[in-house]
Parts: sequence; structure tokens; C-alpha cells
Amino acid sequence: MAGYSILETKIDIPQDEIDHFRQMLTITRFPALPIVPGADEDRSTYGTKLSDFKDAKEHLLSFDWRLTLRDTSGRWNHFLVEIEDAQIHFVHEKSKRADAIPLLVLHGWPFSFWEYKYLIEPLTNPPAGQPAFHVVLPSLPGIFLSSIIPNKQHSTPDVARVFNTLMVDVLGYQTYGAHGGDFGAINLRQVQLNHADTCKLIHFTGFPAPRPVDFTDSDMANLDEVDKRVLGRSIAFQTFGLGYLHMQTTEVVATLGYALYDGVGMMSWVVSKYRSLMLSCKVPEEKHEQVWMDQLVNVLLYQYTHSSHTSMLMYKQSGRKYIFEAFGKQPNKQGCPMGISSFDGEIMLAPQPWIKAAGNLVYYKHHPEGGGHIPALVLPEELVGDLREFFAANWTKASRLASHL
Repeated sequence: MAGYSILETKIDIPQDEIDHFRQMLTITRFPALPIVPGADEDRSTYGTKLSDFKDAKEHLLSFDWRLTLRDTSGRWNHFLVEIEDAQIHFVHEKSKRADAIPLLVLHGWPFSFWEYKYLIEPLTNPPAGQPAFHVVLPSLPGIFLSSIIPNKQHSTPDVARVFNTLMVDVLGYQTYGAHGGDFGAINLRQVQLNHADTCKLIHFTGFPAPRPVDFTDSDMANLDEVDKRVLGRSIAFQTFGLGYLHMQTTEVVATLGYALYDGVGMMSWVVSKYRSLMLSCKVPEEKHEQVWMDQLVNVLLYQYTHSSHTSMLMYKQSGRKYIFEAFGKQPNKQGCPMGISSFDGEIMLAPQPWIKAAGNLVYYKHHPEGGGHIPALVLPEELVGDLREFFAANWTKASRLASHL
């Protein structure tokens, strides 16, 4: 579009970067024993098992990065564009269908565009009778080939504005829908509140709405069993799983980022997140190896693009104001309609009544079979089905309503 120069690019990692990381992994030493006796059996107190780190090292040493590189560059179209002095990387896969819905898909941390690898083809090329999508999958600022926004005061609303610019001004989609979980959901909350004139529907897998002020103890007691389970899992995560967030939202974020800059440090930092997510989302035995490797690919993507440290900056720049508080009820701001897919084991989701108090909830579906925080990797078919169902039922109505505003 006018004013923006889009550069098509291929993912090309220099061999010396690959060799360097393999060398670092090869010489890495681990303690002979866990930090204290029994630590490997008590993740909630001491974190990930020592054996998990050793296993991750062996998997990464045996990983055929060149094969994955050819697969990635050959299957998807990668682009770079400069928006507000930031370089933004994005995958853009267009459907052949004339009635396809533009869909902005945002990943979380510590992930990348790779998180949604199983969704691109079925969304762009669906069976007859199902909605089709033009998939736009950017890398969040500071991750992979996307640079940080060069303003130390930037925060989540700025990221939302950049991605709205990408969809509307760069790619020319006058209206679009969106999907995201984890930090993708955090950014999309700001899209929902501030860009409802162009973003017509948003589908979330995470929505940590706070308890409404008028939600009584009696209301709490009357929550159904699904909502009680959802709330219990969220409380457990906030109690035992937010150590990394507290560090990455404080002044030590640079210290932490520099310490973990080389790949082995970053591997150690995020492996604990990956293992915890797998434990909570009921990964089928036959998918265990695949999901484990799909997560570890992100370590390589961060390492080879030197973005381990900048990937954490989003936490510091957003703080609790945008990570949690923004999901509460916003005066005079309903935002665009939204749908929720609740995958059992999700760690940042609120009960339905709390979500309804924070926005226009028009779709909700619970998946007791699992999926947790990473349904795109664990249960991609179910997530694709929900997206089709949600947009098929609501897109035309949302677009028609918007045209009369």
C-alpha cells in the first residue's frame, strides 16, 4: 500500500550461528544432582526437573535445523515492513476464496509464529461450506525478525496500533478478525478496546478478567463446575507460576536478558515453561514428542535472531496495567464482540460471568479433553473448528452492525 514498502524475505540462518549454538550446547554442563533432594518431584516449589534440561539439550543437539528451515521458507510467505520505525516480520498466507476473512493471529511468549504452524493450511484452504481466512501472522515486537518499537515508553496499546496499521494501511484490509492467546491475547485486548472500527471480531483462548466488584460471594458459590475448575487453575498459576513475570516486569529485565542472551541460558529459562504447560494440558502420548520439539524450535528461532533479551521487553513495557488490569470492565468501552475457547488446563482464563462483565461475549466453548495454554500445538483441529464456528456465526452480523455505527 502507499507509503509502506513490503519486502518479501526468506528465513536464512547463517551456518556459523548454527555451529555456535551447537558448540555451546555441547560444552554445557549440568549439576550431577538436583538442587536439593526431592526437587525433581516438586515442580511447584523448585521448578523444572534437572532431567528436563538434559533432555532439551539432547533434543536440540539432534535437531535438523536445515530441514525445518527449508520447510518453513518453502511453505509460508514471509515479509518485512517498517511501521513507526520498527521492522515487523509477518507471515501472510492468502486463501484462494474471494469471501475469505482477513485474520490477524498473534502468538505469545516464549513462542513465535511457529506456534500456529498447524492452523495456516486448514484456515486458508478449508472444506466446502466452511469459512476461509487470509492469515496474517506477525512476530511480536522484539521477537524473531521483528525489532522493538524504538521508544522506551511504548506499551501494549502501541503494539495494538502497529498491528492495526499492518492490517488496514499496509495490507489494505478495511476490516478484519483476530485470534490470540497468552501475550497475543494481551495485545488483542487493546485492539478490541481501541480499534473496534476495523477489528470486528476477536477469538481468545486466554482472557484473565478480574472478579467484578459486584460479583458476590453467593455468585462465587453458584459458579458451575467448569468455571470453578477454570478459576482454580488460574489461581494456582498466579500463586506458583508467575515468578518469571515478576522478574520480567521489573528493572532487572535487562540484566536477565543479557544473562540469558546466549541460547543455553534462554533454553534453561523457557524449558521450565514448556514442561509446565505440557503437564497441564493433557498432551496425548502419541503427540508428546512432537509438541516438545515444536516448543523447543522457539529456542532456536530466538537464538539465531539474537532476540532472547528483547523478547522479554514486552513485560516491562506493559506491566500489570495492561497484562491484567486491562481485562477488567472498561467504562464506555465495550469493544468488538468476542469469542472464547476454553481448553482444559488454560492458565490465564476467568469464569464466564467475569468475562461477560468485561466485554460483549457472543461465543464460548469448553474443551474438557485438554489443550491448555497451547491448543494450537496440542489440539489444532479443535481450535480450527472453533474459529470456523465462531466466525461463521458472527462475522456477517458483526460487519453489518459496524457499517451502521
